[in-house]
Amino acid sequence: MKLLNNVGLGVTLMACLMAACEPTGDEPEAVTLNVVSRGSQLVAVENAEGWQVTLDRFDVCVANLEFTQEGEAHASLLKRISDFLIPEAMAHPGHLAGGDVTGTLNGQWLISFLDAEQRLGDATLLEGDYNGVNLSYCVADATVGVTADNPVYGHHAYFSGVAQKGAATIQFTVQIDIVDTPKLWGGVFEMNVMSATTVTLALRPLTVDPFEGDTFFDGLDFGALDNDGDGVVAISAGIPAHNILMKTLMSHDHWSVVATNAQATGKAGI
Repeated sequence: MKLLNNVGLGVTLMACLMAACEPTGDEPEAVTLNVVSRGSQLVAVENAEGWQVTLDRFDVCVANLEFTQEGEAHASLLKRISDFLIPEAMAHPGHLAGGDVTGTLNGQWLISFLDAEQRLGDATLLEGDYNGVNLSYCVADATVGVTADNPVYGHHAYFSGVAQKGAATIQFTVQIDIVDTPKLWGGVFEMNVMSATTVTLALRPLTVDPFEGDTFFDGLDFGALDNDGDGVVAISAGIPAHNILMKTLMSHDHWSVVATNAQATGKAGI
């Protein structure tokens, strides 16, 4: 009799779960939003070492954007629906950022953030209150249309600019090669996406941490890097300065996604 009761209970629970998954009119809809790149927050900064740093190029090879909601969706109907609507997203849940991936834009792009705005594609997001964005880094090569004569070729990122302090002026270039897992978790994306939302989303790197005020170049003494005094510094893998910039490039506080027009519903990010 106990076995029969357990079987009956299992059947009842299964029936309830199946009923919960039937259309009720309250399920979150999938929303398609245009995504572009934007370099408006790559502003000139003074780093902690007193150097005024201005960028003239900031190229990053980016892949597979993931938009995340808070972790309570783990056991919810929302997760089951997102499994059906966006299966690619749920294969890479954003647990390290404390949220579930319920929106994606898959692809690979070499983005020159200080050039004209670049369209990345259409992202699919379920309705909901978003709290973060994840992205992966890729190696810039022929896959993203980069030829061997480009200084970013074979690297994850390349940027250049000028650092000034007093009478000293340093021209610098940086080639970034990311070790281990080339992924950023939990970038800034605060927005309530609804079925009527028609905004364009902009992916932006930030030279200033909007929360703590740290700069992208803190930890670098450009004068000390100019060993031969010629006013030119090339930073690449194998030196501490490269590791500092690599870690900053992968810091969630230096990336954001924002809505770029007035039709946003709910809160928009920094």
